Parts: sequence; C-alpha cells; structure tokens
Amino acid sequence: MQSLPAMCSNIRPEMIAKLPALMQPCKTPQPTMYLTLHERSRFPFMILLMIVLLQALDLVAQKAAGDSFESVVTEHFENWDVDHDGKVTHAEIDRLIPLPDIPAQASAAIAALHMYLIKHPQSALSFETLLHPPEGKNAPNFKKDFRAAKVHIAAVTRVLFAPWLLDQ
Repeated sequence: MQSLPAMCSNIRPEMIAKLPALMQPCKTPQPTMYLTLHERSRFPFMILLMIVLLQALDLVAQKAAGDSFESVVTEHFENWDVDHDGKVTHAEIDRLIPLPDIPAQASAAIAALHMYLIKHPQSALSFETLLHPPEGKNAPNFKKDFRAAKVHIAAVTRVLFAPWLLDQ
C-alpha cells in the first residue's frame, strides 16, 4: 500500500481541473431504494385512498348482496302468496303486475316469475323452488330473468307526457 504523499504525487494538474465536473449531480436519475421527500408526502395519501376504496367496494358488495333474486323473494314471498299455501301461482303474480307501489327490485323478481309462469301456467312455485330451482334443460333461470328485468326497469323513461310532443 502506498503512503498518502506517494499517492498525491501521482495526481496530475489536468485531473484536478476535472474535479468540479465530477462533483456535479448525475443527469440521469439513479434508482434508489429510498423514497424522495415528494414521494414520502404522497405515501399517507395513497394509504388513505386505498382504505376508502376498500370500504366503498365493501359497501357495493353489501348492496349487491341485498339486491339478489333470493333476497327479494325472501323479503316479499309472504305478500305475494295471497292464499298462504306456500306457493305462488300465475294468478297471484298477475295480480301484482299493475300495482304501482311495488319497488323496482320486487318488480324485477315479479317479472322473472311472470315470464316463467306464462310458459307454464299450470305451475305453482314454492318458496324452496324459487330459492333453489331444479337443474336441467327446461329448468327455470330466475336469476337471469331477474337481471334482465332489472336492466329493463332501470332503462325505462318515466316521462308521462314527452316534452317534444307537447310543443307541436
């Protein structure tokens, strides 16, 4: 190993002239494992944003669970079964169709039952059949019909008198 005076004797004047240029910061960003001050200030915000988004997703999942065909049937079956025999018939469902005070979710479930009972007018659907329909080629697909009815009900405009017709 060389002594310090011996190492300093090898330094040439042109090397000393280049030192200020070597001391300048690098033009290209270098990867670092440490967060800059700007990034550190965003970190708590990102955590807060993730917490809020997770809570929002949880609320959406809870709302979606409450809007399922099974939950609507469970809530309204006793009102639909007029004669309280444990089954809804075509006549009992038809009685509900023109009533204006039925909520949209219940209307969609009624529409799904109505679509099935039009094709099978002699059928009577029990509560258990509605929650767990039989499987097979001709089995009812209440959930699919329920979703289709929900989309249709949401898309319907509720304009009694169209404004573009009133100006004529």
